[in-house]
Amino acid sequence: MEKSLFFEATNYLMTRLAQLSRTTECCLREAEDMLCRKHEYPPGTDLLAGFYLWDLPVIAKEIEEVMSAFDMLCEASGRERRFELALEVLDAPDVVQWKLEQLLDRLRQALPQRPSA
Repeated sequence: MEKSLFFEATNYLMTRLAQLSRTTECCLREAEDMLCRKHEYPPGTDLLAGFYLWDLPVIAKEIEEVMSAFDMLCEASGRERRFELALEVLDAPDVVQWKLEQLLDRLRQALPQRPSA
């Protein structure tokens, strides 16, 4: 194991985690502010429309960055990347994701059901 790669990966993961925390906190505070304001809105107005369109995707991207940083740390530690396949699927075109989802649904149906707790 090369120590410099390990420390670089550790630092990058810590940076990505801090960024995820800041981004998530900011987005959630904005959503809370929207829900708590004393404004009159027309009936049926989705107060969180901007949150769904902008903030959730930003948070999701930050989570992907954390997953990638974790993989870098695994690799620097001589371990296999944990999230490589998941990140490849997330980067795949929509049609590939849809086909994979269909395949997984068929596989789940073919597997015996686990007893519920």
